[in-house]
Order: sequence, then structure tokens, then C-alpha cells
Amino acid sequence: MADSATSTPISPLTGPQADRWKKLLLSGEYSDMQIVCQEVVFKVHKAIVCPSSSFFTSIFKHPNEESSTGVVKLPEDDPETIERLLSYLYLETYSQDSHIIPTNTDGEEGLSTEANIGLNNADVYIVADKFDILPLKALAVARMTEWAQVNYLSSQFIDMAHHVLQLEHDPWPCQFIASCIVNNLPGMALDSDHVVGLMRDYGRLGVAVSMMLSKAHNRSIEERETGHCREKSILQARINSSDHQIGRLKQQITDLQRENTRLRSLSTPTGRQEGNNRRGSWD
Repeated sequence: MADSATSTPISPLTGPQADRWKKLLLSGEYSDMQIVCQEVVFKVHKAIVCPSSSFFTSIFKHPNEESSTGVVKLPEDDPETIERLLSYLYLETYSQDSHIIPTNTDGEEGLSTEANIGLNNADVYIVADKFDILPLKALAVARMTEWAQVNYLSSQFIDMAHHVLQLEHDPWPCQFIASCIVNNLPGMALDSDHVVGLMRDYGRLGVAVSMMLSKAHNRSIEERETGHCREKSILQARINSSDHQIGRLKQQITDLQRENTRLRSLSTPTGRQEGNNRRGSWD
């Protein structure tokens, strides 16, 4: 099974096709399946919901009350999050701070309460994990990561962290929150009440933070040592080049000294006579 943290989110539907699927989702026309969640009824279509989720597929594969009635009850799930899940199954996207289809019993579309985007995306991640919809998990990962880059010092970030860390079987949330803490030091102080509380409540988070800090420290040492080795190699190359140039200069000086000695010898009477003798022998 692919890792949700490395999966690529699917691009949302656009144009006339998106309009048709949205109309089908909102109207519930030709629905052959209902999802009941805390008195909110979503009229949906097996052909769309089941192929994307092994959870829903397994329900209708075997004879049981849900497969015979077409009604799937999810009493423990949040209607707002289920709405985002269904929006994704139909449109390959979901609203982070509102809703595409009504979620309250009076039929009013959307919510009037202040949205917590970080927590909403965490809820989507959790429900996508529960219903085994990996592309939806990947989209929630991308949106949580983007949101956390700006909001890591907010109280909403702590709420999101507490929420997503409930998934003990999934390693990604712990790694994600730990990287947010480590990458944003010293702004997110390790001794702050919020961070201490997180690591106290989730011991594996403290372990992950410690391991990341240790790796960062070791990486820093390795980079310094590599830098020193590189500087040493550059310096040695310069020394070798200088030695070669000095050797050439020494040879040039030796040649000049020999030439100077020869010229000086020619300037003496004996030297001139020897020179004349050589010229005479040539004649």
C-alpha cells in the first residue's frame, strides 16, 4: 500500500463535468445508497463511493443489513468531515473552511461558526485513513503542511497536533508534528507549555523530536568536517601549485646565474682571447 505522505493528490474536477457531478451530489438523484451520520443523511451512489474505498466496498460485498437496505450508519463520525470526504469522492476536492453540501438538519448550506482549517484538514486525514482513501489522505497532508508553515505558533496548530496524533498506527502524523517543531526552532520553544504538553501526552513525539535534533546535530558536524576537508584539499592544491611555481622560478634563477657567469667570463682578457680563438677556429 502506498504511503499517504508520498502519494500525489489528484487534481480537482473542473468545467462542465464538475458541474454535473456536483449537481448529482447535491440533488441525490438516482441515489442507491445513504450514509447516515448523526441524523444527517447523505444520498450518494455506490458506483462513485465504493470504488474509492475498500471500507465501503466490503460492506456491499457480503449479505448484511447495510447491503440489503443500502443504508450505512456512521454514528461516531462527524457530519462535517463526512461531507468533505464525499465532496472529494465526487469532485476530487473539498472545502477547508465551509461545505459544498448541507451538513445541518435545517438544510442551510455551510456553517456560520469560525473555521479551523488546520483541525478540519486533520479530521479529513483521520477519516480518509479510516475509510482507506489514500489520495484524500495525500491532499490532507499537502493542505496541513501548507497551513502549518504559517500557523505553527497558533493555538489551532496545537489543537490539530493533538487531533492527528491520535492515529498511533500511522507514523506520518508524529513525523509531521516533530518536523514542524524542529524546523521552527527557536520560534517554537521546546520548553513552552504547549510543546511540553504535546510531548508529555505523546511520548513517541518526544522521541521523534530528539532523533531529528540528533540527526540535525550530526549533519551539522558532518557538514563542518566536509567543509574542513574541502578547505584542506583546496589549500593543499594551492600549496602544490605554489611549490611547482617555486621550482620553476628556482630553475629560471639557476639558468640566469649560469648565463650571467658565462657573460662575465667573456668580459675578462682570458675570456676574450678564448672567444677570439673560437672565432678563429670557425674561420
